[in-house]
Amino acid sequence: MKLTELSPRWASSNGVRDHVNFLCPICRQHMIAVPFAGPPPLWTISGDNFENLTLAPSILHRTHYADGMNQPPRFCESHFWIRSGEIIIC
Repeated sequence: MKLTELSPRWASSNGVRDHVNFLCPICRQHMIAVPFAGPPPLWTISGDNFENLTLAPSILHRTHYADGMNQPPRFCESHFWIRSGEIIIC
């Protein structure tokens, strides 16, 4: 799957692009934020757009989220790479 299919967005703090947000590639119900700047950066980034973005190392994401007021929280876990704009599930 391509990163562009997950509604990616650049985000910044103090006017400096420092992380990327996108829908979870497993459930597509919640956003994942991956920081690549700031002390210390957790991921390294290469590429200048979502079509060629690479982040390293892999991303392991675990979260609870709720669908609405009458839905119980759910658990989601995903482990994947982003390489040249492609999501590669581990």
